[in-house]
Amino acid sequence: MFQGHRTLAACRCSMSSLWRDLGGYGGLSHYLDLGHCVSHGQQRKAHTKSHQVPFAQRDRSLKRRSDIFQRPTGLNRKENFLASPTTPAQSPKSERNPKFAHWRQEVKGSKTPEELLSHLFDAFDASQVDCSVISACMQTCGDQYWWSTLLQVHDLQKANAIKLGTVGSMIFLNALRKCCKTGRTPAKDLLLRREQALALGKQICQELSRPKTKPDYLKTLGCVYALCAAIGPKALPWAMDFQEQMRLQGWTSITRLEFGPFLALLEQDGQTKKVDELLQKEPRFFDEVLLGELVNVAGTRYDWKRVEHLWVKSQTDRHFQPNELCYRARCKAHLLCGRPTACLRVLDEMRSAGFNMKVARTAEMELQALIIIYHSGLSKPHLHRLSKVSREKLDFSEVPASLQSNIRRLKEVAQRLMTKPSSLVFPDLLVQVYCKEGKMAHWCNHKAGSKYLKDQDA
Repeated sequence: MFQGHRTLAACRCSMSSLWRDLGGYGGLSHYLDLGHCVSHGQQRKAHTKSHQVPFAQRDRSLKRRSDIFQRPTGLNRKENFLASPTTPAQSPKSERNPKFAHWRQEVKGSKTPEELLSHLFDAFDASQVDCSVISACMQTCGDQYWWSTLLQVHDLQKANAIKLGTVGSMIFLNALRKCCKTGRTPAKDLLLRREQALALGKQICQELSRPKTKPDYLKTLGCVYALCAAIGPKALPWAMDFQEQMRLQGWTSITRLEFGPFLALLEQDGQTKKVDELLQKEPRFFDEVLLGELVNVAGTRYDWKRVEHLWVKSQTDRHFQPNELCYRARCKAHLLCGRPTACLRVLDEMRSAGFNMKVARTAEMELQALIIIYHSGLSKPHLHRLSKVSREKLDFSEVPASLQSNIRRLKEVAQRLMTKPSSLVFPDLLVQVYCKEGKMAHWCNHKAGSKYLKDQDA
């Protein structure tokens, strides 16, 4: 949500409708923002430049609809990237000393945890550390998923009695959220990490002063809900307790930004009927961003039928055009569920809808699905398509090195498969992380041509 002192989020909308009682959620009632987006005053210069935002996050932000999300970025071209930046001049000098700007820049440019800590210790030695320097460290740790370093920075902040303030606290919550994502972290370690993040999140919110403005309240609520969604169903009681605390303080409004993570949390908890009820009551919040969020959650639960239900619901209830991120989320879900043939059908729909299939992330999914499908059946049509896709030149501009490496590896596997299929058994085919982490990770050592997808991909 925050990048430095800028927010990558939906812009706040005017209040126009009461969110009806949600039943078994402690009487959770809000005013929903259903109006059109409004400006937040004059354009402000963002503290963090767009190139400093991780590629995947920047890509998601730039693909959001400009009629829903605020656009000013401080750049010459218009991009629906920035929603509600904070004016540097409004930050108290006790929290953001302009003389410490070079330390903030140094830590944001750190390539390793060791480099970041070295800069931070140098700043301490120079007695030039305030809330903003600590926040810049926490932001970088979140972007890079440096969990242990994030905890070290937090320990240093506490040991030196540096108060984060509202913005710094939001940055910390956001960094905790990012570090709770799956990836290279072993499942056992990730579970422990999420438990720690839940405890730290509660501690941060207990230390926060009561929100004085509506934007402060909404940012806090949005960060809490987003962190809860990253932690999972164990955080649902805290989310409801926090909302009740805010209600008792007189804050009851909610926007699309908070609505999405809350529904994602319910979806993770398997409360699909409640999610459908809320979508039915407040259909204007059901857009491509929310569709992608919910499809991703259903995919991680290996519930491909729920994925398709949400997709159909988006077309019958709202009739909006899903963007390429929605299509890729749907493909990812089917790969997680061990359904490469279904993934290929979705990619065909995507092609028919006019999307560019030479985008690296889309091509990666098509290559992976085709490799598995061809290995299973060794059919000539799939051989021809695999040969064609593996030869296509892709746009690698602003593509992470890890993705480029994956695509190179996929092309190597495809070439070997087309040359000598018998040299590969099923586990040799899995390159993409969704396949390695999903149901296919537990499949047998199927041989080429054994038609193992006939039953698996029904």
